[in-house]
Amino acid sequence: MPLGLDTEWNTGPSGKVGKIQLLQLAIKEKLLHDEKCTELILLIVLKEGYQLPRYVSEILNSPKALKIGSRVVSSDFKYLHEDFGISARSSTSVDVCDVAHFCKRKGMVDKANTSLAKCCAAVLDFCLNKSDEIRRSDWSKSRLSKQQKEYAARDAWASLLIYLKLQNTPDRVFSLPIIPCRSSNKGTGHCQCR
Repeated sequence: MPLGLDTEWNTGPSGKVGKIQLLQLAIKEKLLHDEKCTELILLIVLKEGYQLPRYVSEILNSPKALKIGSRVVSSDFKYLHEDFGISARSSTSVDVCDVAHFCKRKGMVDKANTSLAKCCAAVLDFCLNKSDEIRRSDWSKSRLSKQQKEYAARDAWASLLIYLKLQNTPDRVFSLPIIPCRSSNKGTGHCQCR
């Protein structure tokens, strides 16, 4: 099951301050006996002293759920591990998809460190608001603003939609045709082709 993932935390001059404040999960799946896909975005507020719900921990730790995030998905998992004991993962883990690397592999962007906003524009033709004012706002407030909720939901949702749109697109990087060996030494590991 593909799962869009993102987290928000407060930042200071040296980076992350305190625990993750918000976990965003986006799902687009046929659930139970639905004929159509269910679209669901969960914004899970993680205030000081709270723990992740067990079912969320199980999903995040499951190798069966493909976690899709922006170029900092490794940081998301690093902090989820530090703050909540979720298994640490990197962008090279088989159950993690870094959207920028994925877009580069599919030939949609030139660099594997392209921002989520640029990936979103290239694949979905949609301008994703990445305003510093909202991104660096206070995520520990008891009530998040409408702008914060929309910003957070769109990040997880955009990652998922990019993946879903490109998942069946052939890779453009490493897609050189394989030419069969015509040598008489076939199968010996000693190809004489020039």
